[in-house]
Amino acid sequence: MHKLINLIMVSSTLFFGSCISNKVTKSLAPNRQLPPTALPAQFNLKTEDISFQTRDSVLIKAWWIAGENDAVIIISHSFGANRTGWVGTDKSGQEKTINWLPSVKILADAGYNILMLDHRACGESNGSITGFGKTEALDIEAALLWTIAHKKKRSGGLINTFGLIGFSSGANACLLAAEKFSSEKRLTIATIAVNVYWYEKMIAKSTKYFTDVPLVLLPLIKKATKKVVGFDPSVEIRPTKTVASITTPLLLVNAQHDEIASVQDIRTIFNAARQPKEIVILENENRFDAYHFIENHSSKTLEFLNKHLLNKPTKALYTPENTAFLYIEFQKTWTERSIFHALIKKEFENRNVLENALRLASFARSNGYKIFQAPLILDKTQKETYKKTPFFARLLNQFEVDTWKAEFTAGIVDNNDIIIENRYSYDACKGSNLIEKLTANGIKNIMVCGFTTDHCIKESILSLQKQGFNCVLVSDCTATMNRKKQTTIRGIAP
Repeated sequence: MHKLINLIMVSSTLFFGSCISNKVTKSLAPNRQLPPTALPAQFNLKTEDISFQTRDSVLIKAWWIAGENDAVIIISHSFGANRTGWVGTDKSGQEKTINWLPSVKILADAGYNILMLDHRACGESNGSITGFGKTEALDIEAALLWTIAHKKKRSGGLINTFGLIGFSSGANACLLAAEKFSSEKRLTIATIAVNVYWYEKMIAKSTKYFTDVPLVLLPLIKKATKKVVGFDPSVEIRPTKTVASITTPLLLVNAQHDEIASVQDIRTIFNAARQPKEIVILENENRFDAYHFIENHSSKTLEFLNKHLLNKPTKALYTPENTAFLYIEFQKTWTERSIFHALIKKEFENRNVLENALRLASFARSNGYKIFQAPLILDKTQKETYKKTPFFARLLNQFEVDTWKAEFTAGIVDNNDIIIENRYSYDACKGSNLIEKLTANGIKNIMVCGFTTDHCIKESILSLQKQGFNCVLVSDCTATMNRKKQTTIRGIAP
């Protein structure tokens, strides 16, 4: 009887061990998402296809984007993503999109060279298993060495200045790479690590982010993981140990409501790090929000990089000479009592759009920025253009010339604003003199406000980007029918 019980126990252990091993293997081999999830050309980014081999013989595919200074930023993406981003659902089934191209655009406009890679087992790179950041650190090492071997400074010397920016497992990879190169006196390195995770803390808190296996089977998960990846993540993915060995500048970034790494965990890691070091806790943000750190906090990003890589203060990107504000359809049909206003009323009021827009306009004018107003006016006497105007606007008699619905919202327009004429489409560029006016005024950067976010704003931004303009969505000064539609533009403009 005892032999039978022992046999059953051994068989059960082997069975569960095999099942868990398969689960672990599957979880570490994400479904590939091939780049680009968004086209670099959409952001006026010129990419060069490159490839290089790691010291463990994995072929890595990447893009090189040439810049104006001698520093190189290596972007290290998160688990399951590719060099441009990620599209999918979170554990709750909610649709999520990550797009790093708006962030890359900010870095490129600041003059940096950029290397965007697909980590092993992701995108177009070879490999079948990911490694919590440890094996991905080999990818970053290879990217850095490839740059030194193939690219030169403007003066002709070897490039020796690198910024490592990583997200989640990519952040862990950056920390491990920074640790390796900290002793290289010929190199200047600064690291921004966003959403670092501590394997032991994460896996002990919950296995749902990894295998969906019950927590009671944690010992078997750890054993299977060690067998699959060839090392013990509990020992190797321990950020407190890694940062204690890094002697180069470090910026740690984490969301306040990160479901994987707590603020306490990040502060523990920060306390273990050497100087120079900085920490940013993103208040009221979750893990997915933090993936957009660079685009949402560009000033902090560039302040850190410029200080430690270029040894200079941050140069203002958006000045009154090169930047303007574009207000699209701030007209009474959207902001007052009408059927169109009813469509966006919830988002419009919840986000305090009108109050925000008025305050922003006041700020812009008082600081010397130009404001371009792009109304939509329907004029039946102009037959050729009238028939091209949006169908529902015509059907519902919205924006009709010489009616209150076409009038500007009270307080939104100033005598010095530039009024765009002859527009007839959702796209503020079509038929109008918008491009001409922007160009004549030397404008390169456009802060976009108005209605609706997923139609007129989106189409206008896409057209402006094709013409070479850098567009920034002022989200608090836009609205559409619901929150989901409001976020569809994310990834098109910062």
